[in-house]
Amino acid sequence: LVADLAEWMHTRVPGRIELRMPGRDPIGFGLGAGTTIVISGKVQQLAGWLTGRSGGEDLIAPGGLPELPSWL
Repeated sequence: LVADLAEWMHTRVPGRIELRMPGRDPIGFGLGAGTTIVISGKVQQLAGWLTGRSGGEDLIAPGGLPELPSWL
């Protein structure tokens, strides 16, 4: 689900985002140039944030979480 959501958002976010999950390869998306925003957490937490079902409180994002478009 996280990979599918990242693919859907690839052209819909203004910057570059990299998602890091334990035991999985990082997933990057976004067409923007500049600094990549790195967000780490469990796959369930990332899926909740990407779908808008969570505010991402349990995620690690040193630069803060970017605003995402509505998924549905």
